[in-house]
Amino acid sequence: MLKPLPSQTSYPVSDQASKLISTLDSPVQVNVLRKECPEVLDLLARNWNDTEQLRRTFDSLLFGPRRSGLPLSFDALLEIAGLQQFAHMQSQRRGARCVWENSLESTY
Repeated sequence: MLKPLPSQTSYPVSDQASKLISTLDSPVQVNVLRKECPEVLDLLARNWNDTEQLRRTFDSLLFGPRRSGLPLSFDALLEIAGLQQFAHMQSQRRGARCVWENSLESTY
């Protein structure tokens, strides 16, 4: 029998982050985030249902000044980008529009 990876079971995350992780599609991975910086998962989980705040959080983590001051590895950044894509797909299913769609529509 295969043993679970240590990063999948040994690092504590908040209950809110655990609930978020349980809703992710199988291709979306958060093993590195769980191991290296569970506070990022907690932050994303807190903002997950607020589309605008979640967008700002992703922007800050990926592109902000010194990426929010967090020492994120390249693998952690890849997982954040995967979560961002997953969140975007979910918001499209709910009918939410991205800021670019709204701004482009207002110019026509």
